[in-house]
Amino acid sequence: MSTSALIALLSIFLSDRADYLVLSTDASVFEEKAGAGIFIPALDTCFPVRLPDYTPIFEAELLAVTLGLMRVPPSHSRVIILTDCLSLVTSLTSHSQHPLACVINALSPPHVRCIILSWVPGHRAIPYNETADELAWMSLSSPILPVLPPLPAILRARFRRLQHLTSINRPRAGYEHLALPWRPQSCSSRRKEVWLTRLRCLAMPLNFYLHRCGRRDSPLCSLCGVNETVHHFLLECRLYSIWRSTVLEASCRRHGIPFTLASILSFGKLHLGHRVSDIETALYHFLMATARF
Repeated sequence: MSTSALIALLSIFLSDRADYLVLSTDASVFEEKAGAGIFIPALDTCFPVRLPDYTPIFEAELLAVTLGLMRVPPSHSRVIILTDCLSLVTSLTSHSQHPLACVINALSPPHVRCIILSWVPGHRAIPYNETADELAWMSLSSPILPVLPPLPAILRARFRRLQHLTSINRPRAGYEHLALPWRPQSCSSRRKEVWLTRLRCLAMPLNFYLHRCGRRDSPLCSLCGVNETVHHFLLECRLYSIWRSTVLEASCRRHGIPFTLASILSFGKLHLGHRVSDIETALYHFLMATARF
């Protein structure tokens, strides 16, 4: 659906609920820093709030919603919250006893009696969401402010995240690149972001993975006769040798890094210490050129 169509649908949705105060919230996490952005258009109010470090993205989105509710003035009792976190909306609207619902219940002001939590697609130039996203990124450069009381659910989530990052366990073979985060916001389209994320998570619709969930009779590559994994698809399959040589291998050679799965899926960060946009672009072009998906 086009951006203009999405904006039109949102406008109709909000106009049918003109007596509700609209809040747009978003959260950002980068290099273990976390922040929230709250935008209340009717009040022309913006709040960038730096959250405690090691706050996972789901909990950061939850805190963004909670902080937005805490800013609702007493003159408003009905609120619509727009967020691009589909997992949060699904969790809180499909299960009234969700463990993290207690955070919203505990901190919401008593005069707020009706809350509509609505999902909007992220990174689609939807005005309210874009403003909240910019505020969330802006907050990452701000100092941490004690705007929330210590919440057990959030403290547990932060502790789990810190333990995961400081664990002595090495990443499993083939997943080393996941220890090196990247910014999906650098992608020029939602399609590119989704496919590169799926590729990095080794969750591609290739025969090896589809066979494991019962959606293919064989895990083998139809041409090569070996397991069709991400490793095979990117580095070995003879069907895509021309595209591999002219796109992927050429990009790695230009930047002097080895042509390995970890190098490609970390976008060069494993060897150079920073993401190389040329490798990221080459990988996406390879995916599209093969017409495999």
